Amino acid sequence: DFKEVVVHGMRISPAVCKLLAFLKYYQVPFAFKKTFGKKGSKYYKKMPVMDVAGRQVNDTFIILKNMVPALAGSFDMEWETRITYHYQ
Repeated sequence: DFKEVVVHGMRISPAVCKLLAFLKYYQVPFAFKKTFGKKGSKYYKKMPVMDVAGRQVNDTFIILKNMVPALAGSFDMEWETRITYHYQ
């Protein structure tokens, strides 16, 4: 269940835009917090970071690989590759 979803990052980041597009497509309510690489541990600086019910999840690929099957039933690696490498 996707409750209390908060996305941290910069809206101009391709990875953040990709994550926001998926959240909007699947109509997952979320809050957005502009962050300059300071969310999470001092060792993890990449964005976006997503909090779901207080639990932090890092890396867009990992977020989508786990989120999409929960919302749609399957994760299509072929389309993930196309979106990541061909359409940006």
